[in-house]
Amino acid sequence: MLRGKALFLRRLFCLGFLALGGIMNDNKEGEMFGKMNQRVKNLTVVDIGLVKWSVLFATIIIVKIFPQLLKIDYVVLVALMLICGAKPLYKFWFKK
Repeated sequence: MLRGKALFLRRLFCLGFLALGGIMNDNKEGEMFGKMNQRVKNLTVVDIGLVKWSVLFATIIIVKIFPQLLKIDYVVLVALMLICGAKPLYKFWFKK
């Protein structure tokens, strides 16, 4: 059963890369991020909060599909959290 789930997730992941690759091939990379930044400016705090909740629920689904992820040491998870959160925290609190 895990093999079928893994195959499904791999195909979904590849489709995401194909979609992103199509966007990047049609436009220059800078233009793509510029358009994405313009779209993000239209979001409100509530919209961003809803995105966070959707990511939380997607993470729960992934953990239910792959319960082996619960065996990762918490120190590794804290390190990953700090690495991923460093730049946004710096830009929000310290950069002018």
